[in-house]
Amino acid sequence: MNMKMKYLSGLFLSVLIALTACHKEEAIIPSNEGMPTRFEFPQGNQPWDQDIIDIQKKFGIYLIYKDFSSDDFNRSWTGGGGSYTGSDLTDEQARWYVDFMKNHVFAYLTPEITKKVLPIYYYLVYDFYIPNTFGTITFKVPQNNYFDGLDFWLVCLEGEPDPTSGEQILKPVDAKTYHQRRGMIMQKIFAKAVETGTIAIPDEFYDGFDFKTGLVTGIGKESDPNYYLNRGFVDRIFGLMFDQTIYVYEIPTREDAFLDYVNIAMRYTQEEFDQHYPADKYPLIRQKYDFVNRLMSETYHIDLKAIAQGPEVLE
Repeated sequence: MNMKMKYLSGLFLSVLIALTACHKEEAIIPSNEGMPTRFEFPQGNQPWDQDIIDIQKKFGIYLIYKDFSSDDFNRSWTGGGGSYTGSDLTDEQARWYVDFMKNHVFAYLTPEITKKVLPIYYYLVYDFYIPNTFGTITFKVPQNNYFDGLDFWLVCLEGEPDPTSGEQILKPVDAKTYHQRRGMIMQKIFAKAVETGTIAIPDEFYDGFDFKTGLVTGIGKESDPNYYLNRGFVDRIFGLMFDQTIYVYEIPTREDAFLDYVNIAMRYTQEEFDQHYPADKYPLIRQKYDFVNRLMSETYHIDLKAIAQGPEVLE
């Protein structure tokens, strides 16, 4: 398309938008330019659509909750073969999903943290899964999150049970399950922020760590000076639900050592952390925990303790 045609096309689009606004004065129209091309935006005129517009204006990401095609789910860096499946949200589901993203995710983030991390789109999907065939039986493998999209990430908060296996994504219903779903997303965001250099780890964090001598783990080994906790390495978050921890069996990379502290600070409240890692028993851990919380708060305006606590959930 030559420059003249591009100009005329842009002029026609501007006139069309203006005319539409005149005939539908009640419609929500975002004020920013650069609307996405693959989806109509906003996708509706409900209160949650205004929340979505507010998030887009602040963070530059488009929350999409309907009008999906199979191709939308299978645009990936790994060349997806069209296997992933999901469903649009109903109005009630959209209201609830957007509330989750607004109050459990974006409420704790800043544009400075997310600008090099988040993709263009964040899909909000019901019953997202990939089919798996075993012999003559095909069953669903539910997916809580998907972070490998070519231009999108995806969250699924609820799904239908598979008729064969019974596996399904269960809706968060209390503070614990909301905490799990919040943590699963947050740990990915902060890992990506470290990877892109958006969060820079100061050399001071590494003072006191020994990244060469092998670690000791296991029950009965707690008195060994090389026991991983005595060396200042905290447990690693394990499992898809952000609800389990495991020993650090091998010396972590320097970045992983930092992210282990970020994740533990989001996993446990201050009171829970004190129970798991008493300051008098593990002084180096307390020192690093305080350092990471202070760094994230003062430098990046991220309150890890608030993420661990979460917003009030009516159970």
